[in-house]
Amino acid sequence: MEGLTRMPGTNPARTHRGRHAILTGSDRFNTVALVVLCQVAHFLTLAAIPLLLPAIREDLGINFTQAGMISAAGMLSYALAQIPAGYLSDRYGPRRLVFIGLLCW
Repeated sequence: MEGLTRMPGTNPARTHRGRHAILTGSDRFNTVALVVLCQVAHFLTLAAIPLLLPAIREDLGINFTQAGMISAAGMLSYALAQIPAGYLSDRYGPRRLVFIGLLCW
């Protein structure tokens, strides 16, 4: 950590709640596996609307413009959800937020 300064009285090996951030081998694997699983589910959720748009158009009998509005609404709602998600992650921590998100999903 040459060249980096830190505030007096802080321990860089501790998280914001005072717990050690050191993970064992199996904990690291489980953490990475959970993150990968969440990212795959997230990607499939976002990719489902554009992939299924032809079937949605046919089923609802809508034109290309209306179908594009459906797709844009999905992406806009995702983008707008990032603002409260960032605030909640800062306030409660990413670990708790991911857990609550998985429960709600």
